[in-house]
Amino acid sequence: MKVKLSDADSHAATVLAQDVVRMKELQKIPTKEMNLSRIDSNVLGFMAEFAVARVLGCEPPRLTFVNDGGIDLWVDDVSIDVKVSKEPTGNLIFDDTEKFRAKVAVFVSSLGDNQFQIHGWISRQAFINSCNYRDFGYGERVFVSCDKLNSMGSLWEKITERRMT
Repeated sequence: MKVKLSDADSHAATVLAQDVVRMKELQKIPTKEMNLSRIDSNVLGFMAEFAVARVLGCEPPRLTFVNDGGIDLWVDDVSIDVKVSKEPTGNLIFDDTEKFRAKVAVFVSSLGDNQFQIHGWISRQAFINSCNYRDFGYGERVFVSCDKLNSMGSLWEKITERRMT
């Protein structure tokens, strides 16, 4: 599923990222080694969260002064962790299974120009049952490939079903 964010959402994601980075700098939290700058990485993450929020019709991300605990969005009582990649396809990656704290994770790729490909979702238990281990160049991580993900339509159906029962 492809999503194009509005200029307003893009701007909001950029401002959120700048705020988060500034707070981390003030708290002297060290930067992880990444291919992107700290701000660019956070902008990309917030934009992916906005894309998923728009598709699922939930509240968009907002500034938190403490760690989000691995939960980026809520749809009713369903917690969601959004993971994003700059690669058009790829893998849903966590540092380890303990870092997957939400009920589900959604994997998104950036297509550039405020456009995102939402590949799908997986529950925490399904991820744990089917994940593999690999070093992507920054230590061993756990992952599932895109072909193991469920469609976003099926997540929407499950959420709607929960609302009706």
